[in-house]
Parts: sequence; structure tokens; C-alpha cells
Amino acid sequence: MANESIHDIMVALEETGLVSLASNSPTVVTFIKSSRGGDIAMYGGHTYTKNRNLPCERSYWDCRKKDNYGCKGTITLNSPNDVLSTAEHNHVANVNETKAEEVKANLRERAKKSLTKPRRLLSDLVENIPIKVAGHLPSAHSLTRKARWQRQVHMPAPEKPEDIDLNTYLEKSEVGWDSVLFDSERADPQRIIILKGEVFQDLRLAKTWIMDDTFQIVPKLFHQLYTIHFDHSCGLFPVLFTLLPDKSSATYERLFRAIPGELEAMPFRLDLEEGPKPKSIVIDSERAVINTAGCHFHFSQAVWRKVQENGLVVQYLNDDKCSRSIRMVLALAFVPRESSKDAWQTLLHLESFNAAPESGFAKFVHYFRETWVGYTDVNGGEVPAMYPPDYVSTSIRGRRVANLKQCGSLAWVVRDASRLRSPRNLHVPRRAR
Repeated sequence: MANESIHDIMVALEETGLVSLASNSPTVVTFIKSSRGGDIAMYGGHTYTKNRNLPCERSYWDCRKKDNYGCKGTITLNSPNDVLSTAEHNHVANVNETKAEEVKANLRERAKKSLTKPRRLLSDLVENIPIKVAGHLPSAHSLTRKARWQRQVHMPAPEKPEDIDLNTYLEKSEVGWDSVLFDSERADPQRIIILKGEVFQDLRLAKTWIMDDTFQIVPKLFHQLYTIHFDHSCGLFPVLFTLLPDKSSATYERLFRAIPGELEAMPFRLDLEEGPKPKSIVIDSERAVINTAGCHFHFSQAVWRKVQENGLVVQYLNDDKCSRSIRMVLALAFVPRESSKDAWQTLLHLESFNAAPESGFAKFVHYFRETWVGYTDVNGGEVPAMYPPDYVSTSIRGRRVANLKQCGSLAWVVRDASRLRSPRNLHVPRRAR
């Protein structure tokens, strides 16, 4: 009667899914890897670890519950992994538990070979498993933590920028080489890597580009992550992600040279008439970026203060010739740096710049020449400007910008002057076309 009662209890437990009787368990030996890389044999609803190798290419395996439950169950295998002999267990077999071990082993193996987030790997594995098996799995937090540990052991973080192998990284990630816009090569001690987002092609339709940096979400081998977004009716979309080694002007110079160069290799061209041409590029006020790309806002504010100091505000608001001339001065920021002095001389030959020596406009011209342009003294020597052209110019090197001499009386500035009637708009003149 006692044996029948035990049998009835085991049958009831099997019906609930908590256990499975050995008679209904798989009879083929299968193997998985433990978290430390050892072999685990699964047979008849039990799991085993190798005890030792025996003569004649045989191996002796102990039940994994030997230490916790004192189980003396064993199996002996030959070289083709056929079962030669078994010893009884002191606990019932549980197929669902062994299947849960398979899920955990598969998660560990996938974490070693893929850069997909552990949470997503786990979600893919447990999506279709029976609820009876899921009940034997640890918590999601525990599983993902162990998956991250496996990844750290088998794919350790590189110690130097040149140790980063993008070929290996992209083979194991969900992105391909098409997602790499620029890489300055592994041998470069100041390595720069630029990756592009899924909506990169929409960048050619954007009228406004926005650049910003962050220092918290970045690998330790790099100093910052510099991102480039574009403005869309639905919001801001990130399209370029750049890993930079430092915050120096030289690094920003390389970045701003690399992006136009790589874009020219795309199916569309920024410097062609039918290609995309952003109307504005917004950056932060970091000194290194200003030294590299210029800051039109600060430049315009400085010019407007001199307009006020020389009593030109009323004249600017009421005299089209005066307001047009000041806008022409501001438009020098969009001229290539090497052509800035020639463009300034072109302005000085215009009739609107021939003001009386003691007038406020003449004083304004004198200020601008000494502060932003530079001049030639009476002895023929070159006197540099207080601020170099690099601080003022916002033109992108290599971009085709119309020469001011070919524009005659700067009709592109005159045409847009009517749209900028208020002093508060002085710092946003239209771009040269």
C-alpha cells in the first residue's frame, strides 16, 4: 500500500508538470555546456557531470544533485556516448528541469557569440517554451546577469583604440559594414569612428542639422560621443554617432573634414545643385568647436554691439542702404576663409561703403577691419586681425561657395535683406547660394 501511495503521488505530480517519470523521459544522451565551460550530460530526465574517464574510452558521470541531495545516481558512457550502465537516483526525473537547463545553456552560448542585448536574447529563447519549463528558470535579472558575465569573459573590452576590430564587432552585432560611415583605421592613435543611423538617407532632405556631445554614454577608450541630428516635423532624429578621442580643435577639424568627404561618396552630393544643402547647422558654444567651425551667433552679437556703440541703430532700421551694408559685412562669415580678405576689399569698393570719415558707419568699418579682417599698414606690412578668420568663418572647407566677386553687388544678400527687418534677427542672415 505504501508503494502504491508513492506511485499515486508521483503520477499526480507528473500530471501537474512538476516532475516527469523516468519511463517517459528521453533515452538519448545529449550534452550542454555549464557556465564555466564544462560538459553536462542529460539523460532520462536527469543531468550529470563527469566524474572521471575510465579505460577503454569510457567515462563515469555523477548526478548533479549528488552534493545537495546525496544522490548516488550515475551513468557510464562509451566513446560514441552510448549508455553502458546506470545507477538509481533517490529523486524523481524531471524533464522540464532539464529543458530549462538547455535554455540557460543556449542563452550562455548565444551571449558568447552575439552582441545582441541579453534581455533580447532571453526573450527570443523563452518566447515559445512551455509554461512548465519556464517555471524552472531563474529570474530574468539573474539570467541576463549571467549572460553579461559570459560576454565579458569571452569578449573582453579592448584596452587600446587600435585593439577595436570593427570586422569582428560588426559580424557579431545586428548592424553591418553599411552602418560605418568613416573609420580612421586601427593604427591611428587618435582614432575616430563614425557610425550612421537607419534614417541617414533622410539627412539630405533636412534643412537644419544639430550637433551635440555627451560624455557619460561612451566607451572608456574614447573621450566623448559626438552626435549629429536633423530636424524633422516629427522631432529630432540622430543620424551620425562619432567616437572622438578628445575635445581638441584638431580632432573637430578632422571630424568636419571627414563628414563632407564621406558624403561625397554617397549617391547624393552636398555640393551639387540638386543635392541637399542644410540652411543652418546648430552647435554648442564649446571653444574647440568654435575654433574649428566658427560661431555666427557670437560674431553677430559682437557686430551688433558696435552698431549700437556707433549710433547706427536708427539708421539701420530706416535706411535700406545702411542695413544692407551691415548685412553684407555679416555675410562674410559664409565666405571661404582663404577668400575673406578679397571679399572685404570687394565690399569696400561698393558705393554704400563710401561714408564720411567721421561718420558712425566709417567708424564701424574701421572697427571691423582691425578686429576681424586685418589690413596692410603704410609700410606695406600685414597687420593681422584681433580675431583670426577661423573664428568668424562658418563655411565648410571644400564646399562650393559662390565667389563674392562673381556676385557683383552681392545680390544674394540684398535679396534676403527684406526678410530681416528686425535687429533681433541680425544674427541669422540667409546662407550664401
